[in-house]
Amino acid sequence: MAPPPAAPAPRPQSSVRIVVSLPQQKLYVFKAGELVASSTVSTGRKGYATPVGRFPILQKKVKHRSTTYDNAPMPYMQRLTWSGVALHAGHVTGRPASHGCIRLPHSFARKLYGMTNFGTTVTITRERPSSPGEALKLS
Repeated sequence: MAPPPAAPAPRPQSSVRIVVSLPQQKLYVFKAGELVASSTVSTGRKGYATPVGRFPILQKKVKHRSTTYDNAPMPYMQRLTWSGVALHAGHVTGRPASHGCIRLPHSFARKLYGMTNFGTTVTITRERPSSPGEALKLS
C-alpha cells in the first residue's frame, strides 16, 4: 500500500503588517518589522463605525464599485470583511468621513495594493501609538 500523499506546505505568512489608528486617522505599514510607509486616512464617520480588530485581506480588486452606496468607485479595493469594510482610494480629510471603510489617498492606495497579499493582516485599533514602534507592537 502506498503512503498517503504529503500534506501541502503551509502558505508563507506575509511579512507585511498594517496598523490603522482610528483616533489618529493614520495607517502604518511594516515589512519585516520596519516601517516602510504611512499615511493619513479617513475612517467611518458617526453611525458608520470602522470595526476594531485584526482582519486578513480577503479580496483585492484594482477597479471596484460599491454595491451598497450608489455604485461609488472604490479603486484599489482590499476587502477586510464580507459585510463591506475595505481599504480603498478615496477622498481623505484626516478625520472620520466614510461609511466604515478606510479611505486612502489615491497614490498611497496604489502603492499599498502592490505591497499586500491575500491574508495580509490589518489591525484596526482605538489606540493612539506614540511612535511607529508602538504601532508595530499592536500588529
